[in-house]
Amino acid sequence: MKMLWKRIFSRSAGPSRSKVVREHSGYSGAETQFKGVSDDSQKTSILTIGLDFGTIFTKCVVGDEGRDVKFAVPLKAAPGLKIKNPYLLPSMFWINSHGDCSLDSCEGCQVDNMKMRLLSDDIDYQLFADMCIFIALVFRRVRRYILQEKEAIYGDREIQWMVNIGVPTESYHDKKLTNFYKEAADRSWEISQYKGPINMDKVKLLLAGSGVSENKKFMKYDDIEVFPEFVAQLTGYVRSELRRQGMHLLIDVGGGTLDVTVFNVWRNDGEDRFPIFAKSVKPYGARFLVKHRIKNTDLQERNELDILSNIPKKQIFARLLGMDVNDMDSLDMELETKILEQITDLLDYTKRHRYPGALEWQSGIPLLLCGGGARCDFYQENLREIDSLCSYRIQHRDIPRPENLEGDDLPIDGYDRMSVAYGLSFGADNIGEIRKMNEVEDVPIEQSVCPVCRGTRGNYDGQGCWRCDGTGWI
Repeated sequence: MKMLWKRIFSRSAGPSRSKVVREHSGYSGAETQFKGVSDDSQKTSILTIGLDFGTIFTKCVVGDEGRDVKFAVPLKAAPGLKIKNPYLLPSMFWINSHGDCSLDSCEGCQVDNMKMRLLSDDIDYQLFADMCIFIALVFRRVRRYILQEKEAIYGDREIQWMVNIGVPTESYHDKKLTNFYKEAADRSWEISQYKGPINMDKVKLLLAGSGVSENKKFMKYDDIEVFPEFVAQLTGYVRSELRRQGMHLLIDVGGGTLDVTVFNVWRNDGEDRFPIFAKSVKPYGARFLVKHRIKNTDLQERNELDILSNIPKKQIFARLLGMDVNDMDSLDMELETKILEQITDLLDYTKRHRYPGALEWQSGIPLLLCGGGARCDFYQENLREIDSLCSYRIQHRDIPRPENLEGDDLPIDGYDRMSVAYGLSFGADNIGEIRKMNEVEDVPIEQSVCPVCRGTRGNYDGQGCWRCDGTGWI
């Protein structure tokens, strides 16, 4: 196993920077620069690719902080998949009989489920190769879009590319996993610049150290950063007029999981900081709902219930099940109860042990609801009414679409699905800092104590301490 990983992570030396002149008029995406622009160009623009590699869909936003603009990239799913939103790319690719890999063909061997394999710790040589190929294909598509569509803006400039890739928040402090992400992005950038189709056999030879590295311009390893998806998701909110300091509740309804986080929004020394008070990830996401409803039936996850399709409305789903809507509501009660328990348990724990002095217990806790699954009426009904089902006051807050995000065909209500990629498109120094749960101390039940200077209840009001201004919470 050690030899295997040594082969996987052996890094070929990159070439020196040399003058690059393009000889053809079109762009395949293998190029990193506009034709005729060389490395000694007097004008340079830094573009950051925010890569949200999702369980079911992958999204990308390219950011230019110099011009304060973000470009949502229409990655466009294969036509045969009939995905209406051009900014959602299914996290899958196909390998033909020659070993050539594609995002478009829908023919040959389908490779998918990469992120679930990764998060289940099923990490092996084949998964690394699969991820490198998929991300390389995505990089090609991103660069082709910028080179073809944004030449009027950047055509006379050298592009300095940066990449920020998101990882699940609970996995962010897993060094093995974050290194895996970074290595995959690094090798993907190299692979994406090869001439012609990306071939599985050729990629495996390269990763094993037997392949020949073509003379291309590679990104510096330090130009790739890994960030928790949670922090990236908040970027649009904390930079909007809706932002407020203090405790928040975020519920992310994904394809497989329901992620609930209680956290603080704080700004200290000009930097956003997000201490996590409590977090819970349960398998109660949109696909779990489908499996829950059809588990005792002959229905399969095909057609209307396909993994890439939106979950049918309640009335339609009830018809598929051959039952009355009220009967389906009764069927859903078990899952509703589990979700309510997941949320209230976190809030109870936070109030008792983490942040008993927070003003939001009286004024109302801002709730940010996001994720592709949140559009399903089951989650809309239950999570929009959560304040009537538990003993806490909840204030629903929308995550606004930022004014500097360009995307002509982006659905009006579709920003939340791009929110992680948007946040990742900021420069690494401008993405907030997360503090994990074990970096924020519990507060003894009998008194509200500032965890830094140990100020007592009389001096600590949940927003600040007369001694340290509440820095224990940030």
